[in-house]
Amino acid sequence: MLILILILILVVFGVGFLHPVWWAAVALLAVAAFLYGRRRGGRGGEDSGGSAFDDYRESQEREDRRAHKDHHG
Repeated sequence: MLILILILILVVFGVGFLHPVWWAAVALLAVAAFLYGRRRGGRGGEDSGGSAFDDYRESQEREDRRAHKDHHG
């Protein structure tokens, strides 16, 4: 899907020289490609399903559990 959006961006970019309205279409397609890539996680197709903050929070929780376990035996 992302490849199709990128191809559309290139085609519409070429047509954009004919009429300025096409520049808006290129911008919308670029935003769609960006959002689609972010939603997929941007990790080679792996769907992370979360944000960088979620990853940080999960790592902090793991460290807290590990420290608690080390401290309490």
